[in-house]
Amino acid sequence: MGKRQGSRCALLLALLGGLLVAVAAEAEDELFVANNNGNSIAVYSRTASGNTAPLRTLSGAATGLSSPRDLALDLTNNELFVGNLFDSVTVYSRTASGNTAPLRTLSGGATGLSDPVGLAVTPRLSLVASVDQPTFSVGQTLTTSAILNAPGLPGSADLYLGALLPDGVTIVFWTGGSNTAQGSLADLRTLRPYAAGVSLATPFFMTMPSFFSYQWTGTEPRGNYIFFHAAVTAGALADGVATDGEILALATTPFAFP
Repeated sequence: MGKRQGSRCALLLALLGGLLVAVAAEAEDELFVANNNGNSIAVYSRTASGNTAPLRTLSGAATGLSSPRDLALDLTNNELFVGNLFDSVTVYSRTASGNTAPLRTLSGGATGLSDPVGLAVTPRLSLVASVDQPTFSVGQTLTTSAILNAPGLPGSADLYLGALLPDGVTIVFWTGGSNTAQGSLADLRTLRPYAAGVSLATPFFMTMPSFFSYQWTGTEPRGNYIFFHAAVTAGALADGVATDGEILALATTPFAFP
């Protein structure tokens, strides 16, 4: 398998959700509290006051909590990191509750952990791609929306919005306004970004509600589509080659025209 083919397959796997689907989590306006003496994590509404019960509590032997002292949230991957007094960091789903085991645990002599406090999670680019309904029929209108959250990262990116057609090769991509063009995963040079060379150095948040609409006529290919929002290293697709490391973020949403 040549380099071009391998790169095309990598991007196809990503679009099908097998490689690098960026999950964007909306902040839930919550307050997380580590209870050192009670070996628990209590979660409240951010605006809670008075004698208010927590929304949920993470506690119990299976959690691995051991005098938790510090917390960090990763809203991109929807995870909660906990620094424990006895030299471990345990990681949970942000919404975990009850006697839930950690997704993974960092501990042991080689880690160099010693009463870990001051946790921080490196931010990453996150994207959202959404359609207004999962299935369409002739005469109905598809409406798409997108979100980009850039926390401040080195480098710049080319940004793409489009749909992978049922044949698994053809892409219809958005170029701005009501304009679209057609490209192919067989030649990545045919794809065009809606924004090129966007600097990621300064944090920014961009929301694009209902930015594109299309009414189904019945002449379109029948089957399963994938709407996607992608960010790749600026200029990465110019030579038709895209490596896994050049796909900075990717959000996908399936829909169907049966």
